[in-house]
Order: sequence, then C-alpha cells, then structure tokens
Amino acid sequence: MWKTSEYTAVGRVHLKVGIPCQDKVCTYKNDDVTVVSLADGAGSAKLSHFGAEAVLERVSSDLGDHFEEYFAQSNASAIRQRLFSEVLDALEETQSRLQCDLRDLSSTLLATAVCGSRYFIVHIGDGVIGYLKDDKIKVASGPDNGEFVNETFFTTTPSALSCMRILKGIDDKIGGFVLMSDGTENALYNKRTHELSQGIKRIMQMTVLCPDNSMRELLSETFTSAVMSLTQDDCSISILANTKAFPAYCNMSISEKLNLLQIGCNARDKTKRIRQVGEILYAASKGASAAQIARQVHINPKHIIKKLNSLVSLGLLERNQGIYHSVSDEIYTASKSIHHKESEVIINGTQPFQPPV
Repeated sequence: MWKTSEYTAVGRVHLKVGIPCQDKVCTYKNDDVTVVSLADGAGSAKLSHFGAEAVLERVSSDLGDHFEEYFAQSNASAIRQRLFSEVLDALEETQSRLQCDLRDLSSTLLATAVCGSRYFIVHIGDGVIGYLKDDKIKVASGPDNGEFVNETFFTTTPSALSCMRILKGIDDKIGGFVLMSDGTENALYNKRTHELSQGIKRIMQMTVLCPDNSMRELLSETFTSAVMSLTQDDCSISILANTKAFPAYCNMSISEKLNLLQIGCNARDKTKRIRQVGEILYAASKGASAAQIARQVHINPKHIIKKLNSLVSLGLLERNQGIYHSVSDEIYTASKSIHHKESEVIINGTQPFQPPV
C-alpha cells in the first residue's frame, strides 16, 4: 500500500510582490494505482500557475487511468508522443479559456505512478525525483538545466518532447519516491555531489505514520525552519511512501524507535525513555486527558504536554478537544513491552534502479 503527502509554499519574492504560488502538486488514485505529480510554473510566464495545474490534472489522471497500457508499451517514442499529446491538449484548452499565449502557461513536469512494485516516472525540466532503497535516498532523475544552470526546459519549450524522460520498472525493494521543485532542491539536493538529503527518509516515514492533518503541520514546520530560509523561490514536495517499508511503532526494533524518537543510541536513559513512550501510548489507547495520562505514567503534569505534543507530531497520538488517543488501539495495547529483538533494516537488496527506457 502506498501513502502520499504533499506541500507547497509561496516564495519570499512572490509574497513580497503579491504573485500567487506558481508551484503546483497533484495526487490521483484509481484502484491500485497511485500517482503524484508536481510542476513549477516558469517565473517569466504570468499565467504559469494555471498551465502547471492543468497539465498536472491531465497527466495524473491519464497515468492513473491507463497505467497498464503505459507500462506494457515498450516503445519509448510512442510513450512520449502519447503523454505529450495530453500535455498539449491541456495547455491548448487552458490557452483558449484564458485567451493567452501558450508560453504564458510554461511549467516543468514531474510525475510518478505506482501500482504494487511497478513504477512509471515522467520528467521535463528541473526539479528532482528521488527514491528510497537500501535504506538510502537516491536520485532517479535529476534537474535538466540544459546548457546553463539557471535555464531549464518547460512543457512549452519546442524541444520538450525530446527532452521528456521516461523511466519504468519493477522493484519491490523501493520504499518510497520523492518529487521536488527547484526551490526545494536548494535545501534537500546537493547540486555538486548530485545527492539528496537522507532526511527525506524521515519525511517518508512520517507520511506512513501520521494522519493527513498532522503530516501537513509537520511539513509546514519543516519547510519553515529548514527549507524556505535557503531560497526565495516557491517550494513544493510530493511524497509516495510504501507502508511495507515502515513498520508500526510496536513492531519497530530498538534502533528504529530510537531513530524515530530522535534519541541518541548512546544516551544513558534510552531504555527508560522508550519505555515511557510505550506507557504513554498505552495510557492513551482508550482516550485520556493530559492530566489522566500524567497520573498513570507518573510524569509531572507540567512536563506532560510537551511530551504529548511531540508524540502527536510523530503521528503516534491524535488530539481531539483535549483528549489524546493512540492512533491504533490494537497496536498500542502491546506497546508496554519494549524488549524487541533487533531486526534487520527492512529495505535491502542490490537490484539497481532501472535505467530510462
């Protein structure tokens, strides 16, 4: 099963002059197919946010509704032709509606569709598409800036069809995919080494563990503190996370729990802190107020709120009108026991990522 999360933020320059966010994201689901897509509207194109949105909606639904046909097609040129015709149809319809020049609708295009262990990737322009495998975040498709770093290709570029990258394959060891615009690149992608931040793995894990509203808050906090300060551009991210790659809390090994809770492996009180989290989750398994939980786990009421809010942000607790609930009663009734056997990392294997077709 695949879970998704997404986030967009208006850049400082656009906020200053009152320009709307030109980054757009889209999620589309059809039966067993899940599609996430992202587009960065060209800053020089005044209506690019309309073009970005139209293209994403068209491409996402087309990939979702016709995944089997695209995946079965072995002719890369035929795939590009079919997809690009959808892009052009979406742009021309929007052009007619807005009575504008086609170039006013320019944007990049990044999309990833998954169905079980099969994946299909489309990329035009800059931005990065990455994936999780062997417990590492790797690059599937990097930014295409053409001859110069500050230039890129757009859906309206004459050579867009030939510049479209297509990747597809089957790999049950992939734990997730990430799509990001060039604004987000500044914080999460090293252009010199062509490496993505390993912190993206944590975002994928939170996508699996957190309810949608908590995940949005977490992404907002992450972007505010660690992304937006490094760029003046609009920023966006889309996540596809494989639930099989991230176990529920009670099924995690000690090391996985330490990592999730951000407790150092050498911390003297690590066992006590993990046990305390288990006790809090157990106390909240049927719903309880902060005061009730504090009494049950023998924590000073002055300190309990901070601990509870931390567990809410990790997706382990939900809060509703002052009452805290463990996300799953079935899971957390067993969480008082912390003596789990150390397990191997779930994501492993050596099969290389499939090259472009």
